Amino acid sequence: MVHLQIDGKPIEVPEGTTVLRAADQAGIHVPRLCDHPALKPFGSCRVCLVEVQGMRTLQPSCTLPVSENMVVRTATPAVTEARKFVLALLFSERNHFCPYCQMTGGDCELQNTALEHEMTHWPIAPSWKRFPVDASNPNILLDHNRCILCRRCVRACGDLVGMSTLGFEERGSESMLTADLGKPLGASSCISCGVCAQVCPTGTLTDRRSAYQGCDKTGNFVDSICIECGIGCSTSVFVRDNRVVRIEGDWQGEVNGGVLCKAGRFDVLDDKPARIVKPAVRRDGKLVNVSWDEALAAAAAGLKSAPVQALASSRLSVEALSAFQQLAAGLKAQAGSLADAQVSPVPPFLGENLNAQIGANEWLSKQAPADASWAEPYAVRAGANRRALQGMGLDAALTAPSGAILAVVADDLAAVDVSNAQCVVAVTSYASALTEKADVVLPVEAWLEQSGHYLNLAGRLQQANALVKAADGVKSTLAALTALAMVCGVALQDSWENAIQVAA
Repeated sequence: MVHLQIDGKPIEVPEGTTVLRAADQAGIHVPRLCDHPALKPFGSCRVCLVEVQGMRTLQPSCTLPVSENMVVRTATPAVTEARKFVLALLFSERNHFCPYCQMTGGDCELQNTALEHEMTHWPIAPSWKRFPVDASNPNILLDHNRCILCRRCVRACGDLVGMSTLGFEERGSESMLTADLGKPLGASSCISCGVCAQVCPTGTLTDRRSAYQGCDKTGNFVDSICIECGIGCSTSVFVRDNRVVRIEGDWQGEVNGGVLCKAGRFDVLDDKPARIVKPAVRRDGKLVNVSWDEALAAAAAGLKSAPVQALASSRLSVEALSAFQQLAAGLKAQAGSLADAQVSPVPPFLGENLNAQIGANEWLSKQAPADASWAEPYAVRAGANRRALQGMGLDAALTAPSGAILAVVADDLAAVDVSNAQCVVAVTSYASALTEKADVVLPVEAWLEQSGHYLNLAGRLQQANALVKAADGVKSTLAALTALAMVCGVALQDSWENAIQVAA
């Protein structure tokens, strides 16, 4: 361990720790722009300058390792004056018109650092040169006017995601962020994972879906996991006014280390079919809204009218799958699952991480349909709870179910063939081809409204948390199945922990 002082405070940190990290551990704030906790130190912006006793010049704390008995001062007049000068140069190089930037108002690290140093104007006039804006990517906006050349995005794209799509060309103030040596971002090898936008300290790279919809202090972040596939990435979701605004990766996530793929960050927020919020029963060929009691009674009658085949989605929580398994057994139903949709491509970092944990290539290949193309790198087909579903013996494929069908699909939009059914009970969140043929529809929470546990492909049990509140009258999948079981005369036990032990 190394002993040092920062602003008079004695600190003990492991050898090799940088002065900036030592200050962070001691609760001493040192401003920074190019530095990010998920990236290796780079030392380009010089905003984190500090004064070190015995050294003639100010030192960048992000790249300076601690040494025994080092004495550091982070807020001397010389340090403050140097930081202001660096900030003045940064503002002068590009067109940082804060009132017109979508990051203004608290989310821009450049603006916040300037205000922290009581800068109220530009000490040096900007160049007034116009820089282009690249809007070719449907998910990420690239505005060169906001760039401070910190290279966070380049380092994240290469070191975290493994794509190395981004880079810089030219030199000095003419330096320009490029994709694939000059291609528009939308025509490049960019896989729209969005990690570059998440690490950007200014409005250079931004999530187009969340722009101008409120800065961080106007909402709150909810930690959860992504259920788009079986990897189970940790997420930090920005929610405002009971609506998901933006999805970010959780830098502390053990599975993904902050990296998300396009499916988990952007696609999941795409427009969905019409939401179902009221129970319905088919009468005279049309679905009619009814009370929950009427819908449950109709569902129970239909399920008792013929041999039952029950289908579950691998996107359901372990708690819901356990209730489904018990209900299917009580109805003496043949139980199976929906086929999983492909989520691809997955950033190499995620695939390699999963491979390291469980030898995923071999395991995943056994889960793929016979016609699956596994030549595509890191394509993940297994659903969020496929491992749990398989371990519970619910993975049989019912390709053309008949008789009475209980389809518990929640927000899974996969097609279900019910052409041979006598009665269809759909437990779902959205209108679909299934609900068009259903005799009874029971509305349940979608992924962003539910809580529950998921067993990822590596056998890690994780908690998904509700991000927003569902509409009145919409039950959780577990509550809906519990209510249906009660009407059907099937007793359910709260035994999901036992079920997960078998699955794991």
